[in-house]
Amino acid sequence: MTPADGVPAGRKAGVDPAAEDREATVDAVEAEQETDVTLARLLICLESAAYWYDKMPAYADAERRAGNRWAIGSGALAALTGLAIWPLITEQAPPLVAGIVVSGVAFASAICALVSKVNRYTEMAERGQELAGLYGQSLGLLMDLTTAGGVIKQPKAHAAVVLFQQTKIRKDKLYRNPPRGEGETPKVTDFVSRLLTARKMVEIARQQGAGQQGDPAGPSGVS
Repeated sequence: MTPADGVPAGRKAGVDPAAEDREATVDAVEAEQETDVTLARLLICLESAAYWYDKMPAYADAERRAGNRWAIGSGALAALTGLAIWPLITEQAPPLVAGIVVSGVAFASAICALVSKVNRYTEMAERGQELAGLYGQSLGLLMDLTTAGGVIKQPKAHAAVVLFQQTKIRKDKLYRNPPRGEGETPKVTDFVSRLLTARKMVEIARQQGAGQQGDPAGPSGVS
């Protein structure tokens, strides 16, 4: 089936796109369950989850502040058009000039409100906060798996990877998906660097865990 037939390429005729997407997701999960999760993969997921857990709150805050600026601008301009001074201005100024000024302020107020609505700042801020929580949950599961040592428990590893992938998909579907760094395609050197960074994180976590086990007052001192 081609786009000329009214069905996008890659879609089946007579099939709901949402249902087809769900079916593809189920197939991907089933394929995921058939493949053992390696420590290297867990480490890469761990590094990415830690990065976005740190960045998403700042993204949400930036979106909220941008939305507030446009909303305040729209409200201020709307309030300005309702001031009692405008009848005096229209009496003192030539009719054409007064009309242009009043219309210009009203138009600017409408544009500010439109920009805020189109860019969906409030929605992006809420989703950013939600994603920060999901990345935090994923980070905790991945840290538990990578610091435990011994043989990787595949059911738990699969669950952690699936949660991470689902969270990443939700992030990638954001109206304004925040880029990582310059947003370039990761190179081999970047992959190795991220892997080494994750290994260092795991080593530090293991050292801290060993220190808490050796300290009788350790668990009670954790906040």
